[in-house]
Amino acid sequence: MSDAENTQHETMPRETVLEDHTLVLQSRSGEVMVDSVLDSTQEQTRAFAAAVIITGAVLVASTVSWFSAEHLPLAGPVTDLRTVVTPNTENPLLSVDIEARAAVVYDVRTGKVLYARNEAEVRPLASLTKMMTGLLAYEEGNPDADVTISPSAIQAEGDSGLLAQETWRLSDLVSFLMMTSSNDGANAVAMAVGSVDGTTANTSAEYAHVDKFVERMNRRASTLGLMNTTYRNPSGLDSEQYGYGGTGTAEDVARLVAHVWNEQPEVFRDTAYYSRSFESTTGFIHEAVNTNEYVLDRPGMLGSKTGYTDEAGGNLAIIYDAGMDHPIVVVVLGSSVDGRFTDVSALADATNTYISSGWYEHDMAGTTPFVQS
Repeated sequence: MSDAENTQHETMPRETVLEDHTLVLQSRSGEVMVDSVLDSTQEQTRAFAAAVIITGAVLVASTVSWFSAEHLPLAGPVTDLRTVVTPNTENPLLSVDIEARAAVVYDVRTGKVLYARNEAEVRPLASLTKMMTGLLAYEEGNPDADVTISPSAIQAEGDSGLLAQETWRLSDLVSFLMMTSSNDGANAVAMAVGSVDGTTANTSAEYAHVDKFVERMNRRASTLGLMNTTYRNPSGLDSEQYGYGGTGTAEDVARLVAHVWNEQPEVFRDTAYYSRSFESTTGFIHEAVNTNEYVLDRPGMLGSKTGYTDEAGGNLAIIYDAGMDHPIVVVVLGSSVDGRFTDVSALADATNTYISSGWYEHDMAGTTPFVQS
């Protein structure tokens, strides 16, 4: 090595950055090693940027998970974040066999129709009419008030054992007419509540009071959105002079049952029992037997109402708890005297299987609104 080269190595520091950003390192052996400061800086910058991107992605994923899993307010019902699986069995409501001309299964919790057959077909209601009579008695009358049974009230078709001039507490009379389907009881309620217009009851215009009560029945049906329902008397009896006592659809009936249960459940108070005794305020004892003779056969029964005329055929509406406070309404119209009971039983059994098999959860996720028969 020349003397000049030796001098250059001796005067150059072990670590020098030249003007072109080149880093010169001298090893112990005297070898010169060259590196680029700029390249090192670029590597550090790229590493830092990658770390920021990865950290940001983790934070975004965590934030989305935090909101979607439990904290983000969602519109509409959410069954689960898991995928809803279609059950591997047939929907039991597809194969149910009934005799009725029209029928509906209605989910009170969600307001959805689960099963429908001719649900919009207007048909005679017969004594299902009395559910509106009972509802108005509670809404516009005083349930604790005394009602006198007038002689004209007991002239209606069918003798349920009420006595002329006997007095009843209004709430007991409603329970009695709902259990026994008493036509004279329905007339007595209409005469009493129809006379309440801010003045003392006037029994000299009893039939005018009934007409006024029927007007209120139809007005109430309208406000409830029961647009295909019409009432002509408080009992539902058909007549040659006035035609059907009441007409409506299976879907309208189902929605009425749900409303009564939600707002005035006392109307159904005793309809879940097979029989009970009533004592009028004048001291007479009346033994009432439910016209739904199979009422005790349905677990979770909350209420029921029967109806039958030659024109209407066999009608039946029930509301029962399918489990875990899950009320379900079943309505059949235009069946037979006995067929209405087997129809409702078949629909309720199929509905229970529909819920337990997973089809209910599947359909509530939005796949199918209801089963059309």
